Amino acid sequence: MNIRMKLKILLIGCISSILLFSCIAEGLPECPPSVTLQLTFSYLGDTNDPYMFGRKIDHVTLFVYDENEKQVLTQTLNKNELTRQQGTDLFLDPGNYKIVCWGNAHEFTRIYRHELFTESRIHHPNFFDHSSITTNSHLYYGAYSATVPENGMASGDVSFCGAHINVEVYIRDLTSKNANNSLPQVEAHNLMPQYDMEMKPVQPYSTTYYPETNFNAERGVSQTLFQVLRFNDDNPVRIEVKEPDGKSKCRIELKKYMADNKITVNGKNEATVSILIEDTDLGVAIKLPEWVINEVTPGTK
Repeated sequence: MNIRMKLKILLIGCISSILLFSCIAEGLPECPPSVTLQLTFSYLGDTNDPYMFGRKIDHVTLFVYDENEKQVLTQTLNKNELTRQQGTDLFLDPGNYKIVCWGNAHEFTRIYRHELFTESRIHHPNFFDHSSITTNSHLYYGAYSATVPENGMASGDVSFCGAHINVEVYIRDLTSKNANNSLPQVEAHNLMPQYDMEMKPVQPYSTTYYPETNFNAERGVSQTLFQVLRFNDDNPVRIEVKEPDGKSKCRIELKKYMADNKITVNGKNEATVSILIEDTDLGVAIKLPEWVINEVTPGTK
């Protein structure tokens, strides 16, 4: 690039800066707005607690779709950014938009084909290559429809809801040891592994998860703690526990277990299903963990 060209580019940059500064200083009506849509984020959990967002959501992936349902903007907000401002400011041209947000879409989440609203899918990264799925993220979902006016600025709140269920399986027996090769194995069958951009189920309830098990020395139990995409009280999910050698120990039809123990996930944001499997003189007992009974009334967790 010759000296004349460099001087020309420098002059254009200086003129643009002067005009922009003058525009801001004098408040001229032709000044282009820097923000046309202000969004706040909220999550109240199940108790209308305004502090739940900060407690549960530390990462937001945001997508903006135009009237043709094509992505026009994407943004990722980390914990520090969400701490400074529980929301975001966007510059969008006048028009109608769909805003979709996923909270905590971390290592166990992949957002696939997000460029098109109707084709986008959310699932575990291993879903397409058919390798083992261990867990989903602690996912939360929010959506908002916005209209940006020709003049001025729009604002709104993206209200989040729970997009996962916690499953806790505890196993207490005489052979439990703090060694991975001696721990029972837990499999969760008939799960739905994929959402669309409206948090609707896309796949049939036919996928098996293989979560990790570790030993909880404080309680003297093997524990398998994992997250799955949402299901209802009326569900086909089956939990199978196997001995370390692969021999089946017990099978639990989750629908029946939940009904017997007055556990519901319908309409709950923070939904958890806890199971204790215990060897007794009469065989295998399947029940609510005693610490769950002591902490909460069954059906309210």
